[in-house]
Amino acid sequence: MYSLLNDRVVSNQKLLQLTNRAFRYGDGCFETIRVIDGKPIHLELHYERLVNTLGALKLNIPNITILSFQAELEKLIATNEITEGARIRYTVFRDGKGLYTPDSNLAVRLIELSSLESNHYKLNIKGLNCGICKEIVLSYNSFSAYKTLNSLPYVMASIYKEESLFDNLILMNRENRMVEMCNSNIFLIKGSSVFTPPISEGCIDGVYRKYLLQILPLIGYKVILDPLHINAISSADEIFVTNSISGIQWVGAMGQKRFQNTRVKEIFSKINSL
Repeated sequence: MYSLLNDRVVSNQKLLQLTNRAFRYGDGCFETIRVIDGKPIHLELHYERLVNTLGALKLNIPNITILSFQAELEKLIATNEITEGARIRYTVFRDGKGLYTPDSNLAVRLIELSSLESNHYKLNIKGLNCGICKEIVLSYNSFSAYKTLNSLPYVMASIYKEESLFDNLILMNRENRMVEMCNSNIFLIKGSSVFTPPISEGCIDGVYRKYLLQILPLIGYKVILDPLHINAISSADEIFVTNSISGIQWVGAMGQKRFQNTRVKEIFSKINSL
């Protein structure tokens, strides 16, 4: 496989360099972008979040536009001769040296690609069996909505998930309210209303989450952004989780509570028919 390093095609075998600020300080951010039929999707939403993140982190990519962003992604896809499904990781980190105080705010862009078995989004056949992560507590701050390189809470939560044999875990905040999952945003369905935590609870401002917030009202669902206590699970009709790579995945069990996926399947079908 090949990657793009500041728009220059490089072999993946030549990428390892451990003196950069991403390695030393986690000083940067990333976007994970789904490719379908050889085309990157949700470009506008990814670009919007990327620009907002760059501003928050005071990172500078000179003259970046949505057209230049798209051109880089399409160049990488063409270089790797991808015509179906793939995953792109667009990593940005601060260039230069310095200690905690950097000597530059210019950004380095590393764009990597890996193929996926499935070209299109697929709804999981078996519902996810999920639990609660008791070891990790999330909190809201100025950077919690962005996908920064400081991802240790999610790494550790994913390790606890593997150790617990659950498919995914709910991450909580200090108020004992649901924030998100190890790698995805969470949604609860009750009747024709869909509930999800607001960004102020500490969750990632997920691209697929934002896409659903726009689409769900158009297909007959009321969206409610509201803090969700863990007890809300007991009164939910259905639960699903989302991220840019997997799309929608339904939850079949949460503790002793079991869920069906009638409305999740309806949402998935209506979105795919748009």
